[in-house]
Amino acid sequence: MIPMVLGSVYDGDDLFVHLGRIEGIKDGLLSGAFLVRINPFMLNSYGLAIPLGYPETFLYIPAVLRILGLSVETSYKLFLMICIAGTYWSAYFCGKKIGKSRYCGLVTAFIYTTSSYFLANLYVRAALGEIQAFVFIPLVVYGLYDFVWEDAAKWWYLAIGFAGLMLCHSITLVIAAILCTLLCLIYIKRIFFTRTHVFTLKKIRSLFYAVGTVALTTCFFWLPFLELITAHDLAFHHSWSHIEAKDPFLISRFTIGISVVILCVSLIFLRKKIKALWFFLIGGVFSLFFTTALMPWDLLRPYLNNIQFPWRFLSMATFFLAVAIALVLHTKYHRRQVRELALIGVIAVSLLGSYMYLSTYVSDRPLLNYTPEILHSSDSPINEWLPASISQELLKQEQTVISTDLSEEIAFVRDGVRLNFLWQDEKGHTCHVPLIYYKGYTAYLTDEKGQQHELPVLRGADALIELDMGGLPSGEVTVDYTGTTLQKVSLFISGSSLAVLAICACLFCRRKRRPHRCNW
Repeated sequence: MIPMVLGSVYDGDDLFVHLGRIEGIKDGLLSGAFLVRINPFMLNSYGLAIPLGYPETFLYIPAVLRILGLSVETSYKLFLMICIAGTYWSAYFCGKKIGKSRYCGLVTAFIYTTSSYFLANLYVRAALGEIQAFVFIPLVVYGLYDFVWEDAAKWWYLAIGFAGLMLCHSITLVIAAILCTLLCLIYIKRIFFTRTHVFTLKKIRSLFYAVGTVALTTCFFWLPFLELITAHDLAFHHSWSHIEAKDPFLISRFTIGISVVILCVSLIFLRKKIKALWFFLIGGVFSLFFTTALMPWDLLRPYLNNIQFPWRFLSMATFFLAVAIALVLHTKYHRRQVRELALIGVIAVSLLGSYMYLSTYVSDRPLLNYTPEILHSSDSPINEWLPASISQELLKQEQTVISTDLSEEIAFVRDGVRLNFLWQDEKGHTCHVPLIYYKGYTAYLTDEKGQQHELPVLRGADALIELDMGGLPSGEVTVDYTGTTLQKVSLFISGSSLAVLAICACLFCRRKRRPHRCNW
């Protein structure tokens, strides 16, 4: 966390776009939007639908810090500190639950939080979505472990983990779903055929609860996402990425880290039969296998191309292997002094690996100061949510006027993605509005008598909004993104589901509460 106290931030690969997302949420909230669906800040305020395609739930934290007066850099760094603390706590908690020992929790948390791929996401890639995903991956793995090896009574950990991934990084969600499915297939006999039918039905019920909880509480994101990709021809639908594995995972800048490799090799010399150890080793090896050129990516590309980079499987591999190392050390050594020495060894190797990675890939990266003016006009590297036919050159210049079919120019006032301008009926029949067309925009004209006339919102030839003004009187025109019916219904479903779950959780805690006993 030491680099976080610096005045500037490292120039990460995707830093521009994530700072732009934070600024967009801030501007949207200030304009009165309760849930920001269109980013009003990026791409010269043409309105990018990145919140509909890329989950931004937790980015409201740095956005609120911006509203409170902090700079975009400070807000970003404070949010990263929250993510680092959350990653450590999540890994510690789940490691402790799996190994039933605080020692397992400490070893797991330290290896996981100091892993090279986590540092790469923090300082090299500035992959804010994957950084958030690191908080929820331990919950997914612990929930899966409980489902496979225990009685599946703690299904809510699996639900919280997958819901968190859904709301911070959809690609990691897909990766976790793939690996969980593979592990369930490998251990299907243990899951469904080793005990009584009642036990099997209990596991099926727990799985149903977890899937239902995730689906209902997060449908405010995934239903509008499906509507977006089905209603528009986006760059997302075309070959905007090409997944392939080129570099070996040990010598790439995106790597599992030399520290994890050294500790995994040590498992050879610490052989001991441990319950569920193979579960975590298989999960880690499978994850690593996906990062290599040994995977038939040419065959999988039509189905997994949107994952973009195979190294993203390293996040799951790191936690699987961290737990495996913790289990071996905890089971092999029983004396307290020896365990403490082993923990010191883990810390030393992890810190050495972190230092080697930071000095190799981070120390020479430039430190930059970002301002809203720079972010506002910069090109977005995440263009998959743009209409496929839109001109990139068109978006490089901020429009300050609205044009008509009679080549008239009309000044407007912008507040977020809400545009207001005065219309006179002799100026033409159509208006070309400098906003990218997405389903959910509405427009109306308020005439001199105060009556409102709804305007058809059309998609122009340049993929921007076009208004049909034919036969309408003079007045003030308002264009705003008010959302679709599906967005409003899905938000109601998610809100209602969260309320019901909160009530059920309170009732469950009250039922389980036991009288407190004082030990004198």
